[in-house]
Amino acid sequence: MAQHSRSHYGHSPALDGLRGVFMAAFMAFHFGATFLSGMWIAINLFFVLSGFLITRLLIEERETRASIDVWGFYKRRGRRILPGLFAMLTVVTVYVCAWAPEELRARWGGDILATLGFVMNWRLIAQSDEYFGDHLIAPPLRHAWTLGIEEQYYLVIPFLVMGLVLLVRNRAARVLALVALAGLTTIWTATLAARESTGFARLYYGTDTRIASLLIGTALGIALGWTAREGIPRLPLLWVTVLGWVGLVSNVALFLLIDPFTDWMYTRGGMFFGAVGSALLIMSLADPRRSAIKQLFKPRIARWFGRLSYSLYLWHWPVHLLLGPDGLAGSIVLTGVVGFAISTLLAYLSDRFLEQPVLRGGIKALLPRLRVPMAAVFAPMVAFVVVCATVLLPTSAAPTGSQTTVMPAAITRTQPEYSGTPAAFAMLGDSVPWYLTERFPRKLFPQAKPVNLASEGCDLLDRPLLSVDGIKDQHGACKQNMNTWGARLRESGAASLVVWGSPLLASAHQMPDGSKGLLGNPAYEQLILQTYDRIWQTARANGARTVDVVNVPCRRFGAAPDSQEYQQLQREQPGYVEEFNDPVRLNGLLARWVSSTPGARLIDLHSAICPEGRRDSINGITVFNDGLHFSPEFTPTLWRWLLGQLSARA
Repeated sequence: MAQHSRSHYGHSPALDGLRGVFMAAFMAFHFGATFLSGMWIAINLFFVLSGFLITRLLIEERETRASIDVWGFYKRRGRRILPGLFAMLTVVTVYVCAWAPEELRARWGGDILATLGFVMNWRLIAQSDEYFGDHLIAPPLRHAWTLGIEEQYYLVIPFLVMGLVLLVRNRAARVLALVALAGLTTIWTATLAARESTGFARLYYGTDTRIASLLIGTALGIALGWTAREGIPRLPLLWVTVLGWVGLVSNVALFLLIDPFTDWMYTRGGMFFGAVGSALLIMSLADPRRSAIKQLFKPRIARWFGRLSYSLYLWHWPVHLLLGPDGLAGSIVLTGVVGFAISTLLAYLSDRFLEQPVLRGGIKALLPRLRVPMAAVFAPMVAFVVVCATVLLPTSAAPTGSQTTVMPAAITRTQPEYSGTPAAFAMLGDSVPWYLTERFPRKLFPQAKPVNLASEGCDLLDRPLLSVDGIKDQHGACKQNMNTWGARLRESGAASLVVWGSPLLASAHQMPDGSKGLLGNPAYEQLILQTYDRIWQTARANGARTVDVVNVPCRRFGAAPDSQEYQQLQREQPGYVEEFNDPVRLNGLLARWVSSTPGARLIDLHSAICPEGRRDSINGITVFNDGLHFSPEFTPTLWRWLLGQLSARA
């Protein structure tokens, strides 16, 4: 195929700028710019752009050589993708082997292999991963899902283009065929979204639910592809400019107005129309004629960022996790500045000294004096990653993690032991039971089969939460979990449901009449009781014979008394901090519900953890690792206690 310098398309600085601006905004979203709630949709723009650029080059190759060198195409893609990916994977693998939480090493080892095989998106689906959930144990390779989708598409796109060229003679018909195919995948996505059993991960990570954007990009590439007979088609400049502005405005509107769980993005073609808007913007910026919209994306810094966009994407997510879920000193600005600086430095070093030399001259550009094939250079790197992922990680779990075989000490002297029943039981609640179930010590209790019906960051109450940051409604994944946990309970066959009380219940909620609901308010407390009634009814209707309610232990509120958050909470939600530290009123309400409900039983976690007040450690093991969630080291201890409580009631 003709090299880039001999291409009929030339270079488009505005497209570099587009990549740079959108990647910077996408990174800002991850580093804490929450007002960009729809920035996740920028991934679709990159899919459209990728499909467009690749297809144009394939069309040009087909025209100039009368064929497409498929193997050559794969090699060029490998040169572009693999060097930077191997570098990032090597660093992540070293971290996982040496410093990662030990109970997560086997799981993350599998992530490394899935990334190498470009199937990370399907692995995340299998794990029901919540991209927008709690980032406490977010996988460092979660972002590799996009590479999986792109590389899966790259496997078939040469054959798709060749098939269209051979079977469909008319350019417009080829474009319409691709748009129709994208439309069919959109209908399929809506069909999946309508099913109660479809999890959010399936919609968000699926190749079939995301491929519409790549198909729209391919359609645009065919529409604007060079042919010897027609050259490159051109619309009137006025139309190109107007359509470009329409595309830009539509993208910005999505970034600001939707959130990750906006239903119509999946159920009513939102992803499809967003991709069309991206295609209009890309078409305008790819046009060689001068226009006002192109000037927005031509600043040198934007173009420089654009040339680093792939490397920035690879490195910014691990850096984001390195800075922690709360950022640096709780400051979004400081977190963003440091995150951008570290990510940009790593991306520049990778691009300058690894990716670009390989892209221009192959492995010989890195080692000009050594006449060795690329495989001989990258083989040790790949071998290290594979060996660590397949051998070291699964066998290195610590005795205090989920793979432990050493029975932990008891919490209380008189606690009952697990007798093997119940074998199957389900856990319902927020991220606290979710993490406990994910970290379940299976080797200690092989007979027990906990079913995870909990959901990260989700409230038991179906009412907006009133926080110091404003009103926070339940997001789509939470609502979906509320609607589907009953069916999943029935499918699991679990005869017992364990419902975990949450500090969120002590927080203010917006009542149906718009007022503020707090503990002590009879209407709000009645709302909590009614919620537990509905849970009980759903559980019994789906096969559960018993409902066990775990009350809330004492904790230490994280913010200092002189902090702005603490002072604002005391003003807006008097009593919340005290209730978080020692939930006397909430636990009393839960006990009242249990005493009046047949088949309900109370599991008194508060008395076990806090017999005489808060304890930071039990048997020398830290209880909470972040003030809210039980630490990985304490998890086996808690499971021994909890299973004993369930057995005593069986």
